[in-house]
Amino acid sequence: MLCKSSRAPLAAAAVVGCLAALPLSVRAQEFDCDVKWSTWESDWSDLKKDWCCEQKDRGCPFDCADDFSDWESSWAVEKKEWCCENKQLGCTAVGAEAKTYDCQVNYWNRSSWPQEQKDWCCEYQQLGCLLPSAPAEASTEAPSTTNAPAAEERAPGSAVGSSSTPAPAADGNRTGASCFEDRVAWEPLDMPGATPSIAGSADECQLRCASTAGCTHFSYWWIGKNCHIQDAYAVRRTSRLGFTSGPFGCWESLDQDKYVREGLTIVERSRRCEELSTLYEPAMGLSREFTLEDITKTEAVKQCRDYCALTEGCEHYTMTFPDRLCQMAGAGANKVTPYANAVSGTPTCWGGEEHETRAFSDSKEAHTLMMKTSLRHGALATSRPSLAAAATLLLAIAALAWGALAAARCTNGRHQSLPQTAEE
Repeated sequence: MLCKSSRAPLAAAAVVGCLAALPLSVRAQEFDCDVKWSTWESDWSDLKKDWCCEQKDRGCPFDCADDFSDWESSWAVEKKEWCCENKQLGCTAVGAEAKTYDCQVNYWNRSSWPQEQKDWCCEYQQLGCLLPSAPAEASTEAPSTTNAPAAEERAPGSAVGSSSTPAPAADGNRTGASCFEDRVAWEPLDMPGATPSIAGSADECQLRCASTAGCTHFSYWWIGKNCHIQDAYAVRRTSRLGFTSGPFGCWESLDQDKYVREGLTIVERSRRCEELSTLYEPAMGLSREFTLEDITKTEAVKQCRDYCALTEGCEHYTMTFPDRLCQMAGAGANKVTPYANAVSGTPTCWGGEEHETRAFSDSKEAHTLMMKTSLRHGALATSRPSLAAAATLLLAIAALAWGALAAARCTNGRHQSLPQTAEE
């Protein structure tokens, strides 16, 4: 569906939401805001103008910083409307009272705002439009995974390889305000094996995430009521109008002995020293794909770590998804973050803690990796003979051939002197 721009507040938010719903890599590749910048008004498409304005603040129909000190008298009506809707600048008063609001003050307790403030902040700053409410007769039991979309990794709260249900997202009294963020989405919007669904609220979308194996975050686009779920390797993106996002469960409702958190990313404690959304480069060249379907993403990351521990010179490993490509990097590698669908770590990290020694697994997979690594190094050593060795081999062959020729002549009883070389 083609998104078209409009000056209506919700339509404008829908445009940005539609753009945000596109894969990040596609948007980044499609629009280079430096190309034809000098003639952007005539040469850029409407879609590129919208994207570059929202992402790079280039190609906007109005410069909201120009004459801002005197905006009430110097700006045209069209500029006031656009700048208010898109940059939250130059907003006119609501009604006859000529009153504006600071929508950041007491934001996390916005359920206490007067209705006039809620309406104003939603219309002019796209804040506070969605007030999550407690589900009626909410259960404190873990949600069932019977109807959850299929995914390859266990849900937060269940043991590795177990079939137990995931931990509950929250208790029945939670409102969601403590761990929800407006205008924030996690990208890519849909993790492998998941598709968007329709949800009536952000609470409902969060419950879907908690019920889906491998889900760490949700992103709810309240304009279209679209629920997207993401794994731990997604990247947090701001300025996503119309979106409300959060973790699979609010921190206060979870068993905090089992989890650790960084901001609003919550993972099992065993993954404490993993570097999510991070890549190290340049790679050492020793890469391997862990493509077995019967192991989870978490187990594949552990095997990548073991591979690094068995590789001389490896100080960082990086695994990228969905191809599960494991790469090695040395001590001088550069850290690249955020990097979507990637996780990195060190060979000295296991059990959620850094250690002084490198990780080593007694598993069959670890021994197989060691054997393949040794064979690879041995093959490299034997497949590149030196020039000196090659010359020695050629001389030996020539001497043997010369001796055989001399012996044959003596056997026939006709002793002949050997031919002279060209120069002696």
